[in-house]
Amino acid sequence: MISKRHKKELKISQEWIHNYSLHYLGRYSSSSKNLERVIKKKLIKLSRDNNLLDSQIEKWIKMTIKMLEKNRMLDDTEYSKSKALSLFRSGKSSKIIYAKLKILGISDENINNALSNVVNNFIDSSTLEDLDYKAAIIFARKKNIPLESLKNEPLNKINKNIQKFNNAGFSISTIKKLVDLDLIDHQN
Repeated sequence: MISKRHKKELKISQEWIHNYSLHYLGRYSSSSKNLERVIKKKLIKLSRDNNLLDSQIEKWIKMTIKMLEKNRMLDDTEYSKSKALSLFRSGKSSKIIYAKLKILGISDENINNALSNVVNNFIDSSTLEDLDYKAAIIFARKKNIPLESLKNEPLNKINKNIQKFNNAGFSISTIKKLVDLDLIDHQN
């Protein structure tokens, strides 16, 4: 009979948390809130009885994150800018970018700065509507939606493509500007 291997009892210390944080940041970029969530998830997974973390461990996590921020190894502002740019280049709307950054624990101020950075550096004019327009073009290219011939398609195919844009977080005005359709017939 094969015996089950027991988990090795982990001696959690501030040094272990720091080393794990550095290992994680060496592989992935992260926001401070997301890193905190990842560390807690790892500690709960490694703990023998899956108990919640005690206050001393919480303090060590907070201290480690503050130290990483002080040493500029963890910077929410730069992370939000690079993540927003990456999401824009993959064809995501400003609503989706905002939601994804919010889930990662980025503050509203940093999200707005990141969106402004994308608009100012990568869009000819300076509004979120133009950001959504450019992102919609990228989205159409990635989803193989033929914008030039969309008007000549059957009504059900037009509705299906408009629904794809709508589900991706693009507004009706952006879709209308992109496709130049009379969308009153195509809503719902």
